[in-house]
Amino acid sequence: MLGDIAKGNDPKSGKRINTLNDITLREILQKFLEIKPIRKDTQRNYHFAINRHFNGNRSWHRIYPRQGIIPDLKLKDWYRAVGTLQNEVARDFLLFLLLPGMRFGETRKLKWCHVDFENKILIVPRELTKSDREHRLPLSDFLVSLLKKRYIYRNRSEWVFQSVRLKNKHLPHFRHRTAEVTHVSHHERISRAARH
Repeated sequence: MLGDIAKGNDPKSGKRINTLNDITLREILQKFLEIKPIRKDTQRNYHFAINRHFNGNRSWHRIYPRQGIIPDLKLKDWYRAVGTLQNEVARDFLLFLLLPGMRFGETRKLKWCHVDFENKILIVPRELTKSDREHRLPLSDFLVSLLKKRYIYRNRSEWVFQSVRLKNKHLPHFRHRTAEVTHVSHHERISRAARH
């Protein structure tokens, strides 16, 4: 019996016990997802990262955290560039994204039930956050004013930043809009940099 165990075999079934070398990163991710349910878009991001950065034919390489920020001296240019956008929802979205430092996906999926105008608080539910925890963010007078304007033009939509083209949907990804701002303000990756 001890001999079987030493060889890596299960003495009861006679089958080989998986060693750490036999377990793939994808299997570890699958076990993790079974234990800790997370949002579908986060799951897709994890699978994408594994597929893109790890392959059986090449070794894992370090991915450095993004360090993109909008430097103080470029904020004025960025603000002006955002102001030139014809799409009011996109313009307000980018301004809102910058000021409380929220993530792109969290901000796009905000609903009116998350906004407390009376107490000037934004309640970001745990389902929207990467950390899986509710956030309560104070709103400045500028953001309250921006949100009140969005509320007036909501057209019965439940979304704070509703799609202009799709009825009762939130604002889609709009890389071309952020590209316009990036070009005018001479700053790269504006949507990610706004969060930092």
